[in-house]
Amino acid sequence: MGDRLNNKKIIKTQKAFLMVKNFIERLYKNDFDNNIDDRENKGDNKENKRRKRLEKFKSYSVKMPTMIKVNGLINALAFIKGKNDEVHQYIYDSINDYYIEKFNPMADDIIKDILSNDGKIGDNHMEYQRVVTAEILSYLVWIKRFAVSEVNDLIENES
Repeated sequence: MGDRLNNKKIIKTQKAFLMVKNFIERLYKNDFDNNIDDRENKGDNKENKRRKRLEKFKSYSVKMPTMIKVNGLINALAFIKGKNDEVHQYIYDSINDYYIEKFNPMADDIIKDILSNDGKIGDNHMEYQRVVTAEILSYLVWIKRFAVSEVNDLIENES
């Protein structure tokens, strides 16, 4: 039993690490739509834009668990889904993908699936939301750790 729990924790950790690495790789390959963030970054060179996105990613990764604890999972997810920037969208998509893989492979959106819950855990919708929230928070803790570490290292190495 202990090995199974450790394996699940390792898998979650790996997914969080890969999520952070993928974001950074996409940023350096310039795979993001430049038009969205250009409004606030006018006149910045490529390196400054990249640095600002890295800082945003780190900041949002740090804030997201607190936002969920204060506002609830659905409200926090609705907030970041409604934001019109790549960093928020990337974090939302990552949480959504993790939820789909972990809880419901048939779902296409975490918010819709949780709100339309058909009693997946003992016909108790609130219990299901608590379980999902705890799992998403656990995942985000790892994302936060890796984001802070990786972004700080990158910024330090670029200076």
